Amino acid sequence: MKENDVTCPRTRFTRDLVRQLKSWREEGDRLIVCMDANEDIYKKSIGKELTETNGLSMREVVGDHTGRPLGATFFRGSKPIDAVWTTPDLEVVGACVMPAGFGVGDHRMFVVDFRVESLVGAAPPKIVCASSRRLNTKIP
Repeated sequence: MKENDVTCPRTRFTRDLVRQLKSWREEGDRLIVCMDANEDIYKKSIGKELTETNGLSMREVVGDHTGRPLGATFFRGSKPIDAVWTTPDLEVVGACVMPAGFGVGDHRMFVVDFRVESLVGAAPPKIVCASSRRLNTKIP
């Protein structure tokens, strides 16, 4: 960052985040973004940038799954400021937002269920345990 850069930190964060997400997407990665955006996720910059059809084309999963836009996600708020976005290649099989006060903190808790195959593929790599040696306590 240049010393005399006067870019708004929120604008810079959004720009840098979207740039990094696009880079990962070009590498073929599937993406999940969970965020307290502190701004209306449908009308303000971060939500629009993530869901832009000629950009990342992500979707807000709870609203997409339930068919209804999110309501307020902060217990004293009036707008949805939290969300979970995914790329279209991740399959959501269940999603909801719990009532205020259900989880820890002052925001509503999101519960999202993904089809495992869309997360790790049909044949995930086998995890092999490393071989180990017995501990020898007789060595001085």
